[in-house]
Amino acid sequence: MAGAVRQFHEAHSFLQNISGEIEVLKMDVLQDNEQRKAEIAEARSKLEQERCERREQIRRLRTEFEDFVSRKVDRVLEEIEEMKMTEQKDDSSQQQMIQHIMGDMTALRDDLRSINTSWTKLAESCVVTAPGGG
Repeated sequence: MAGAVRQFHEAHSFLQNISGEIEVLKMDVLQDNEQRKAEIAEARSKLEQERCERREQIRRLRTEFEDFVSRKVDRVLEEIEEMKMTEQKDDSSQQQMIQHIMGDMTALRDDLRSINTSWTKLAESCVVTAPGGG
C-alpha cells in the first residue's frame, strides 16, 4: 500500500507542479495581455495625436494657400487696373496727338492754299506782263 500511496503522492506532486506551471504561464499570458492592451492604448493615443497634428497642418496649409491665392488675385486685379489706367492715359495721349496733328494739317492746308493763291497771282502777273511788255 505504501507503494500505491507513493505513486499517488508522485502523481499528486506531478499534477501540483503542472498546475503551478500552468498558473505561472497563465500569469505570464495575463501580463502579456495587459502589456499589449497598454501598448495598443498608447498606439491609439499617438495615432489620435498625429491625426490632430495632421489636421492642424492641413488647416494651416489651407489658410496659407488661401492667403497666397488672395494676394495673387489682388495683385492681378491691381495690374489689370494699372493696365486700364495706362490704356486710358495712352488713349487720351493719342487723342491729344491726333488733335495736334489735325491742327498741324489744318495749318498746312491753309498755308498750301495761301501758297497756291500766291503762285496763281504770280503766274497771272507773269503771263499778263510778258505779252504786253514785249
